[in-house]
Amino acid sequence: MTNMTSSQSNREEIAQIFNFEEEVIEEKKEEKKEVEKEPVKQAKKEIVKEEKVYPDHYELTDALFWIEDILGRGLIDWVLVGDIADQIRKYNDPTLLADKIELEILRGKFTVSGRKMISSWIPQSLDDTLTEIKVQYKNVPIHIKIIDKDPGYLKNPNTVFFYVVDFKLPNPYEVYLDVRNNNN
Repeated sequence: MTNMTSSQSNREEIAQIFNFEEEVIEEKKEEKKEVEKEPVKQAKKEIVKEEKVYPDHYELTDALFWIEDILGRGLIDWVLVGDIADQIRKYNDPTLLADKIELEILRGKFTVSGRKMISSWIPQSLDDTLTEIKVQYKNVPIHIKIIDKDPGYLKNPNTVFFYVVDFKLPNPYEVYLDVRNNNN
């Protein structure tokens, strides 16, 4: 009986060892699968990071009316450019979709009195050597370029009506598009 017990315990030990080896092999397979999945997980994270988060239509409209009011109080003539200008120009009542609001001002229209008037709303230093102003209104970035020389579309802008406000767009628009495409 002792031989039987010792042979049975040997079998149990062998079975345990065999089961242990199978468990180790299974764990290694699982680790390998996880390692293989890691680049996919990393790529998914990078894709999520690259997706732009756009302000919604109401945030863009609110910011557009805010900057129009601020620059209007400073008696500063400006022209709406960028994606929003494209949308307002092409569609009668567009739902705005853009990552920022873009404006351009001729340096001659960016007067000292205008800069003083708007300086209480725009926290950036507004001296006469400035070439760009970046301001954030709520969730919407607003980029304003100060242009030294008219590139051929700022002096005689077209006026379009959007909601309750007249906005000025580049004229001729094709010249603006050429300049925009060459700068990108």
